[in-house]
Formats: sequence, C-alpha cells, structure tokens
Amino acid sequence: MMSLQPSHTPLPNTTISPNPIVKSQKEDISLFSLPPETLVDLALLVLHENAGIILTEWRTLLYRRMNVPLVPCHFSYIVPDDRLQQASETLTSLGLPLSLPDPLYVSTGGDLYSKALLHRITQSASLGPARFILLYPSSFCPFHPSELETVNHPLFGLDKFSVPLNVPTVSATYAFLVRTAAMYKRSDPARKTLLSELAQLSLYNLYDGDYGKGSEVEDDDEEDDEREIQQAVTIVRGWTWNAGEEWIGDALAEVVATSAYGNLPWMGC
Repeated sequence: MMSLQPSHTPLPNTTISPNPIVKSQKEDISLFSLPPETLVDLALLVLHENAGIILTEWRTLLYRRMNVPLVPCHFSYIVPDDRLQQASETLTSLGLPLSLPDPLYVSTGGDLYSKALLHRITQSASLGPARFILLYPSSFCPFHPSELETVNHPLFGLDKFSVPLNVPTVSATYAFLVRTAAMYKRSDPARKTLLSELAQLSLYNLYDGDYGKGSEVEDDDEEDDEREIQQAVTIVRGWTWNAGEEWIGDALAEVVATSAYGNLPWMGC
C-alpha cells in the first residue's frame, strides 16, 4: 500500500498566553456578553473590512452547508499562510484572546487542534463552555483555487450585511478528508477524527441521512439501502480528481459502498 508522510506546518512566531489580558475587564465582559455566533460574524467583518482577508470555511460550518445537521461548537476557517499572523493579531486586537488548546482537545483531535490558532469567543475559558474560532494555515488545509467557490455570507442575520467566504467544493472536501487521513498512522487521533467526520458527511450528504436506519418492512429497507449505496457510489465515480490522486476516488467509492472507513490508506500501510 501507499506510504505518505504527515505535513508539519510551522505556526507563526506568536506568544500565546492561556489567559491573555484584554484592554479592560469592563470591555472584556461587554464583548463576551454577545452570543458567540455574533462575535464570529463581527470577526469576519473586521477581518474583511480592516485587513482584506477572505477566509475559507472549514469543518463543521462546511459540513453543515453540505446538509449535515450540526450545531457548531467551534468555528473553523482556513487562512493563507502569509496572512495567518495578521488574521490572528486582528482577532486579538478585537478582544478575542489567543489561547492554547486544552490537552484534551489535542489528545482526541491531534493536529486538528495543535495546528490551529484558537481565539476564544466566550467569557469562560473552562473546557466545557469555552468556544473558539480556529484559524488553520492553508498549507495544512491546501485547496487549489479551482476547488473553491466564493459565496456571500450574511452577517448578524441581515442580508444587507455580508462578507465573501471561500467554500471548498463537495468533491474537494471529500478529497481532503481522504488524503489527509492517509498521512497519519492508523491510531493517530487526527486520522480518527477525520474518518469520523467523513462518515458523518457521507451519511447526510451522499445517503440523505437515512441509510441503515431500518424500517418495519425489512426487505424493502434492504432494497432501499442498496439503492442508496449504488447512487452514492455513482456520484463519487462521477467526480474528477487531481492528477495523481485517482486513488482517492477508488478508495472513497470502496468505503462508501462498504462503510469500512477504517480501511482507508494510512501512513505506513
């Protein structure tokens, strides 16, 4: 089988404090009295208007756009490598402190937390209630320009306020998940998380969310499941892959047909 090496992306030379001091306690409390979703929209507005940075939507936000019924706990975005430092400094100056990822996040998500810059959007920094904007360097989450679509993202629930966001295409999203999972050892927490996200995405994006739920008529249910599987495989087979990455289509079609996501290639297999 194939052997790939993981990508190790150096983060900018930024000093991180677990509990950084913002401008004043009064301003801190006032800012964090806003809902996290409002703070995210404010951050997107400031990044675009003040810094001219267009982010790429990623992970939960992107999966939700692809019909996965998720309520985001954290808000993930990809930033060009040469703008990552500026984006982080902009959020810090806004009053959203740069924070170290909790060890539990790293132990369960690996590089998906250790490679990101986390900016807190809640008053509490405790593990349970704390929520973050995660900024990923584009070298860790690479997409070709042809794999991105630009959309206008409404802000504050108002159509008259919006910012442009880049959104990976459906096939590019699947390709990233398969490609990146293959870069890690089989037991790596980042790989396990990526495969879990891939399985969930496939369920709602390719199977309409009802594959394998069962029904009172077992024979009819089995026929419906088989029909959905074949439709999903046909969709995957119809996608175009980057040169040299045709193996991604073959591997994805296999796991879509069998649900054996753990059998996708891994480093050293």
